[in-house]
Amino acid sequence: MSAEQPFIAWWNLQNFFAPNPTKRLDQFPLRVQASIAKQFKDWDQAAFDAKLAHLIAVLARMNKKRGPDLLGACEIENKTVLDDLAKTLGQKTGRDYQVIHHDSPDFRGIDVAFLCDRDLFASEGEPVSHNIVKRYPTRDIFEATVRVKHGPLKGKRLFLLGNHWPSRSGGQYETEPFRIMVAENVSALVEKILVADENAKIIVMGDLNDEPGNRSVTDYLLAIREKEPGVRKKPGGVQNRDRDGEHPFKPYLYNPTS
Repeated sequence: MSAEQPFIAWWNLQNFFAPNPTKRLDQFPLRVQASIAKQFKDWDQAAFDAKLAHLIAVLARMNKKRGPDLLGACEIENKTVLDDLAKTLGQKTGRDYQVIHHDSPDFRGIDVAFLCDRDLFASEGEPVSHNIVKRYPTRDIFEATVRVKHGPLKGKRLFLLGNHWPSRSGGQYETEPFRIMVAENVSALVEKILVADENAKIIVMGDLNDEPGNRSVTDYLLAIREKEPGVRKKPGGVQNRDRDGEHPFKPYLYNPTS
């Protein structure tokens, strides 16, 4: 952790499955068994170990070769592979990482999760899985709370919202409503947290499958470039306006890349 703030990273681990998923196809829904069998036909222990080593090589170089203080990740099959990642990364960096995980309802079985350094953060309460209602199960919004142990933020709680929004498979604009739907849910969760504590420290991270300037992020997630909230005109479709069509940006999220 730097003198000012923790080093927080996010990574889509791209189908980080345990070895030999083709030998346990009955654990997956029928609709994806054929694709799992084809995609992972050569995914044995050697292939898993090679991928794990590549992931560790990159993660261990973060934060001036100290590794991330807190890591959010997606496309994880289960807690077992995350435990392997946490243990190996900890051995490489001299850290003790805690795994915060929950099985998502996604039909492929891929999850969102967090790793945090136990010396820097204390996990509080039980993590919460916020399901998104679609025609078929999809990734949840994964919420966890940690308390900072050291530095200027010592004693403060960080509310973590991990995301893996619906993909663009099927076309960017054809699938855009799904990402907008999730963005609205995330924005509502941010607002709920801020109602309880207007000074809450909230970190929204994830693979949004959209760019920072896309409508899902700017108009529905309400992520803006300015660090201070303000009022500006919004295009149609955004709720919670006043009668003049202004949106007071409460909640708002700071997005320096927008």
